[in-house]
Amino acid sequence: MSPSRNIQTQLVPFSIAFFLLLIAGGAADAESRKDHKEYDFHYDVRYPGQLRSDVGLDKVVEANAADLKSYNRRTVQWWPKRGMDVIPLEDIPGAPLRTWTPRVPTDSLTGTMVDNFPKKPFKAHLIGFRGVGDGFPKDVKDPTSYRCPAAVLRLADGGIFQILCSLPSTMSVGCKG
Repeated sequence: MSPSRNIQTQLVPFSIAFFLLLIAGGAADAESRKDHKEYDFHYDVRYPGQLRSDVGLDKVVEANAADLKSYNRRTVQWWPKRGMDVIPLEDIPGAPLRTWTPRVPTDSLTGTMVDNFPKKPFKAHLIGFRGVGDGFPKDVKDPTSYRCPAAVLRLADGGIFQILCSLPSTMSVGCKG
């Protein structure tokens, strides 16, 4: 048996294993939040490689689409989009429903809330987090000046609300389970 023939016979099993790994990886990209046994707060942080079942597509309508030579008006309805602007409850099974209590932080520069921030306690599902926090302070002299990720909430009407925890903060929320 020649050396090149020996290498080819060794490459065949390796190629098959590599191909099977690619298929398994592709199947993992097509997952849905519903596939998880426990609620995954970091599901939306991952970069999606495939279409997701919980995110809607843009709706494109083109007048006389069969005529390719003439100008045809195309209308794209991109808002509101499921999973981006509106989240139905069936897309987030297991997301905890909490009562959120707005409060002005003690270190607030203005002493007021942002205009569109709720003034009274409200109920919302905690969907997950945007970004990544860390335990390293921004200011070495202030050990409480760490970065925290934004909390993403689903309001009663299905809309999304994001709470940023930047310091000095302009808004803050307490959570009661």
